[in-house]
Amino acid sequence: MSGSSRDATFVTDPEPQLAVTQSGLVRITLDGRTRQLLVPRSAFADYVYPEVTGHTPSWDAFSLEAYGAPYLVYRDPLRVEALAPGATRGNAMFSPSGRQLAVVAIWHLRTELVVVDVDAHVTRRASLGPDLWQIDRWSSEGQILLRQWGGPDGCAIADAATLEHPSTECPSAPAAPAAEGPAPCAELGTIVYQARASAGTYDAISLQDARGTLRTLVTADGWRAAERTDFDMTSPPDLGDFYFSSSCRYGVFRYDERAYVVEVATGRTALLTDAGGIWPMSPAP
Repeated sequence: MSGSSRDATFVTDPEPQLAVTQSGLVRITLDGRTRQLLVPRSAFADYVYPEVTGHTPSWDAFSLEAYGAPYLVYRDPLRVEALAPGATRGNAMFSPSGRQLAVVAIWHLRTELVVVDVDAHVTRRASLGPDLWQIDRWSSEGQILLRQWGGPDGCAIADAATLEHPSTECPSAPAAPAAEGPAPCAELGTIVYQARASAGTYDAISLQDARGTLRTLVTADGWRAAERTDFDMTSPPDLGDFYFSSSCRYGVFRYDERAYVVEVATGRTALLTDAGGIWPMSPAP
């Protein structure tokens, strides 16, 4: 990464981030000074890089998927629940309150609906038969809309309390939600990914102001396949997954399976950690 260092002490916001690394799930502050291994990689079957699929508002619990299998991770005390061992696909979604988690788990010729009451640590299951389903959305009344996946256009509405799911006609799509206001840090401009040196590959991240003027924050250069003997890639990776810190003074992004922090005002950049994914743990615990 052009101009980056391994020293992020210029960062003054010690906000916690969740990174999926080769060691496991790591809580790391934005200044890089605090690192805590939350869950080692051995906790997940065939774990390489799981994907965080949702979380409670306070991040006291979050869901992730590793090789298709869904997990629920509690943070205090630390506890990892494999919700569907051996499943080939897990489609998870938290309820609007964040206090229930619904999962559609799929095995060969068998599909289940799993609902977890996060606070009570209670898990309930119901068979959905051999058909493939996915969660479309939760309603505020505690009902889960399921749609058939890869087959006939069927629907079912499952009650989160009883897990009963009579077949029904597919309801119409909900009305578009009201605008939630400007994007985070919109006063700084809009983040733009640019393909500069290699067609089809983003290797610059810029800020675009209201007049369309671009200011480059990050440029990736000098990547060589031979430099990464542990990683089977023959073409340059993309810059991506950029997000702002809550103060809007810093940004986080990924490049070549690593996470970096950049100071928006100056463009100073530092390596945080190796990362298959990184997410802001906001609000801070």
